[in-house]
Amino acid sequence: MFHNYIRVALRNLTKHKLYSAINIIGLAIGLASCVLITLFVRDELSYDTFWKDADSVYRLNTTFEVPGREPFVTVMAMGPARAALQRYFPEEVAYTVRFNGESPVIEYDGKAFTEEVHWVDAEMLDIFSLETVSGDLRASLRDNATLAIDETFAQKHFGEENPIGKVMTMTFYSVTRDYRIGAVFKDLPHNTVLDFQAFVLIDEKDFEDNPWQFAQWFSTNSNLYFKLKDGASIDTINARLSDFADSQVPSNYLPPGAKAS
Repeated sequence: MFHNYIRVALRNLTKHKLYSAINIIGLAIGLASCVLITLFVRDELSYDTFWKDADSVYRLNTTFEVPGREPFVTVMAMGPARAALQRYFPEEVAYTVRFNGESPVIEYDGKAFTEEVHWVDAEMLDIFSLETVSGDLRASLRDNATLAIDETFAQKHFGEENPIGKVMTMTFYSVTRDYRIGAVFKDLPHNTVLDFQAFVLIDEKDFEDNPWQFAQWFSTNSNLYFKLKDGASIDTINARLSDFADSQVPSNYLPPGAKAS
């Protein structure tokens, strides 16, 4: 019986070649589309799930509500929000880190060029578990004159040489300083919202002439991530964010009637 079904099906396929071709091609395209959509969704859902304790890591977003305008929402945060978050939620927040990307002028081996470098807080490695290739990542965040770079950055500027201990001169705003390469870390995978190839420790004294970077409440220039303590719930923080903004953001930084949340 089964052989008869096969024989009839083949006979119909050969008898109606155009119709059969259209159906087979349509089926193939449909199946291929389903596979591609599944792979895309799977990749999107994998973003930042590979970090250790990823379920405990969150980003603080900012919404400005100005009378007469639509709310302005940004994934950035104000510089002082880091310390305020730690003060207001001491029982919930374990670690915090700001990421501030700049494009300083870098001088090395007689050449001058620009590269994006991120200024970060020392607790960054307590939140994001980077993989060290060489050097000491934690030691690189103990002073403001050490640069940590990824493999791509190292290959681009040092080739096959060992970059550890090499010195690059960086100029940003009014600061010019020699930075020693203290560590090389593995390139970040594609499925992360983090995007940096090099980082140095934030020293807010370096930005005293540019207070909008880290000192002003109305200027959002950094991504602010935080990690919850064991047993803490993000629902507790979300429920109190409005009170957090009302009590922590100085009203003199905002236009009349405006509020941040």
